[in-house]
Amino acid sequence: MRITGGNLRGRRFNAPSSGVRPTQDRVRESLFNVLAEVVPGARVLDLYAGSGALGLEACSRNARDVCWVESDRSTLRVLRDNVHLMCGDGEGVFRCVCADALRFIRHAQESSFDLIFADPPYDKRKTEGCLDSLLNALNDSVCLTEKGLFVYETTARECVESHPRWECLRDRHWGRTRVIILRQKYTGDSEFI
Repeated sequence: MRITGGNLRGRRFNAPSSGVRPTQDRVRESLFNVLAEVVPGARVLDLYAGSGALGLEACSRNARDVCWVESDRSTLRVLRDNVHLMCGDGEGVFRCVCADALRFIRHAQESSFDLIFADPPYDKRKTEGCLDSLLNALNDSVCLTEKGLFVYETTARECVESHPRWECLRDRHWGRTRVIILRQKYTGDSEFI
């Protein structure tokens, strides 16, 4: 695995040995090309972080700070090593949290990530209804800024239904990978539609 762009471009990082499917290099590169104007200076949350690939790409592209959330302790060790290797004691704030993604969102005390990535396991038992659960949790949370973006990665075959309080800005397929970029719907006075 390698960083595809930014000031860490070309640097390699490790993937956990089992149960983790890091986002492919070409998918990350294409996704971050789309997000090029959003990432610099952004506060980023990487849920189901695994190797930390998405958050590391954001770090490389000058995100202000990144929080990685991973529930598996052995995966978390690899993640922490990757973050230390790539981000070290850089200028931003970089932290790894051992927690369930939904629980983290529901209990968030700090508000306002500008960009949230969610790349849950493809195992159908774990992802069935996962997007809907995440969107509902975010609706009731202070995690995402008013104009913030939520990026969801899944398998191309997963059936994804529209959600009344979210608008789909982009829905792309790269082989067997599907990436959906969403934003909460607001009226002109910043209230939900």
